Amino acid sequence: MLKAGCRRTGGCCWLGIVASSVVCTVAVQRIEVITGAGGRRTYSAEEKIRLVGEAHGGRGAVVAVARRHGVCASLIYRWRRQFTSGELSAAAPSFVPVHVLEGRTPPVNTALAK
Repeated sequence: MLKAGCRRTGGCCWLGIVASSVVCTVAVQRIEVITGAGGRRTYSAEEKIRLVGEAHGGRGAVVAVARRHGVCASLIYRWRRQFTSGELSAAAPSFVPVHVLEGRTPPVNTALAK
């Protein structure tokens, strides 16, 4: 075989082409382009707890749940550890509603108004 830039075969061997004295072939590579929204997916505490509860079972339950929901199995193991240690709970709300009473005006802080 000759390297790129050979003269024997009439100069048919450019970069990525392998030439012999008889045949000139081209090496083809396949490139896959992934489009769409990239980045990490975020899971709510309720989703995590639901998946951990669903994965509670016998051998292979975690892997089966992970495959079914398109989640890495190591995430479910991590969430299970967090749940048992108390780090993961659905009791802590991330949003607290505020109710405004009509007819009452809030006190004005004069220190902030200056």
